Amino acid sequence: MIAVDRFLFGRDVFPIETSGLSIISKDIRKLDKDSFGGGDAVIDLAALCNDPSGELVPQKTWQTNH
Repeated sequence: MIAVDRFLFGRDVFPIETSGLSIISKDIRKLDKDSFGGGDAVIDLAALCNDPSGELVPQKTWQTNH
C-alpha cells in the first residue's frame, strides 16, 4: 500500500503506524505514474474540502480537486 500526502496540517495530526504502508510526502499534482510502483488501484481522497481553505487560493483548489 502507498499513501500520498503533503501533510499540510503536519504529520503528527494523523500518525500512521501500519506495516506494509509506504508514505510519499508530496503534492499529488507533482506525481507521475512511476510513483505508484505498479499498484492495482488508486483511491483519490486528496480534495480540499472546506470553504475557507478553498477560498484562500481558488486556482490551487481547482487543480487539486479536479
